[in-house]
Amino acid sequence: MAYELWWAALKPLFSSSAQESYAYTDPANVPPLKITGPGAVAESLSPYLVTVTFPTTEGDFGVDMARTEIPGQWIAENIIFPGDSSRLQG
Repeated sequence: MAYELWWAALKPLFSSSAQESYAYTDPANVPPLKITGPGAVAESLSPYLVTVTFPTTEGDFGVDMARTEIPGQWIAENIIFPGDSSRLQG
């Protein structure tokens, strides 16, 4: 996928700090992953933070998400590639 299309689709889903972190990511360097099962939401002590993970062909993939209001829109803060860990869940 061309960078411009990839970034246009993802940018609105990211917080401003995540946009800064991922703005120069080349989608060609993102490994192709196929989801192999249902997602799971990690327990969180905060109603403003959540980590969602999915099993994939390459291991668990996840996204740290945050919101500023309840109810409120969840936005991505961090992408967790297989082998990495959540920044929000410690």
